Amino acid sequence: MVLVIALALAIFQLRLDLGCLKYYKFNHNSNDTPNLTCPASDGIEDIKQFLFDCQFFIVLRRTLPVNVSRIIGTNIESFSRDKFE
Repeated sequence: MVLVIALALAIFQLRLDLGCLKYYKFNHNSNDTPNLTCPASDGIEDIKQFLFDCQFFIVLRRTLPVNVSRIIGTNIESFSRDKFE
């Protein structure tokens, strides 16, 4: 139950453009975010970069689609990356 609430809160924050990634914090003038660059230096740290490109999460990225697909009952691996823009 706690995991479901945490996931719902994270989705809510992203939908309101209030996520904890640098892109969102920078756009809201957060003092601790002087730039948009991911700490892995592989792009702007936004949701698309976090989910698909960040080098820090390569291992998790392999298992996340399988786990999410199982939970929601839909194969998200077939989704286009454009759905996240």
